[in-house]
Amino acid sequence: LSATYNNIATLYYKQKKMGLACNNFILAEDAYNRAEKKNVEYIAGIYHNIATILNDGGRHEEALNYYEK
Repeated sequence: LSATYNNIATLYYKQKKMGLACNNFILAEDAYNRAEKKNVEYIAGIYHNIATILNDGGRHEEALNYYEK
């Protein structure tokens, strides 16, 4: 489920619909956190994607928190 949300978010990002993209990246993060199997590279990518959107939107402190994760 996490990968599906991540893919939807990526499409919204490419369409410049940043609010929808960020919401879906957060849904991807939530689904990942509920999953039994963990993959640190995968969640790092989601955190990077969220941080990029926040940074592009001028929300630098929030972006920094995700980059640091």
